[in-house]
Amino acid sequence: MNSPVISIIIPTYNRNHIVGRAIKSVIKQTFKKFEIIVVDDCSTDKTEHIIKEISKIDSRVKYVRTEKNIGGAATRNRGVSESQGKYIAFLDDDDEALPEWLEKSIEKISTLPESWGLLCCRWYQKSEFTRVVYESAVYMKDGYIYEELLRGHDPPSGTSGSVVKRAAYDYVGGFDESLHGFQDYDFFFSLARKWTFHYLQIPLIYFYIHPGSRISDTNRKREEAFNQFIEKWESEIIRIGGRQTLELIRSKRSAGFVFSAIRTEIISKGRLSALKLFIRSFPKDNFRFTYFIKTLLILIVGPKNWDRGRRLRGILFWKIKRQ
Repeated sequence: MNSPVISIIIPTYNRNHIVGRAIKSVIKQTFKKFEIIVVDDCSTDKTEHIIKEISKIDSRVKYVRTEKNIGGAATRNRGVSESQGKYIAFLDDDDEALPEWLEKSIEKISTLPESWGLLCCRWYQKSEFTRVVYESAVYMKDGYIYEELLRGHDPPSGTSGSVVKRAAYDYVGGFDESLHGFQDYDFFFSLARKWTFHYLQIPLIYFYIHPGSRISDTNRKREEAFNQFIEKWESEIIRIGGRQTLELIRSKRSAGFVFSAIRTEIISKGRLSALKLFIRSFPKDNFRFTYFIKTLLILIVGPKNWDRGRRLRGILFWKIKRQ
């Protein structure tokens, strides 16, 4: 096979029941000059067997297994080290790419300035709890976004579905393997220091929400990972936005963790249990009114109606944008 134009990195760990879906969604792409590097982080289930069976059918699928469990950042870095493509794309093992993802990405790249480092797209999100599909309602502008990130704006997307210029990846040294979480945020912060971000304003990725979709589903571990990440960038955040911005970022994230935990609690144990958790854990310091109202709403209407509301919001948002 000729050298691939783009390398898709899929890290996986004990996802034998869904990793095949992610791989096959890439195989079905309308753009064909790619390779798929699946990095198995020492799974103990049938992940290896499933990937190798697919690779027998399509030689563009390459299986790489780590000798021990090394985590998400290191598996992505390992995948890139094994790749040959001019561009690097990432897809999580529990997500799915729509057929035109790579074709539209390559077309867009041909129009970008030399300064480009990252290309993202809009996405659909599907909850396997509520079975509701809704579209992201974020309009993303091209350009330098470093100061926006430091002022508390969330990155435009997750790593999954992103395409990175290899030179930009090499410049920042890949993902920081010392972090216990939020490696995608850190990677984007590092890229944004030098490179411009660009966007495809069409949904090309399905993100799935399901049991075990996070590395850690406990607030404590997620907060520890976030604090480690924020400490790395603390001086830069203060330099650009001041200490008040740092505190704002911390309080928004803390409230966001509670909202996420409440949503999961409603689904797994019911509203009464979720209400008790809400009373116990909602931050009393750095109170965030918007998150308080969001959390109350999901307690009242339930996750399914909440997701239906998000679906309506996405439809209206993009209808207005097209006008």
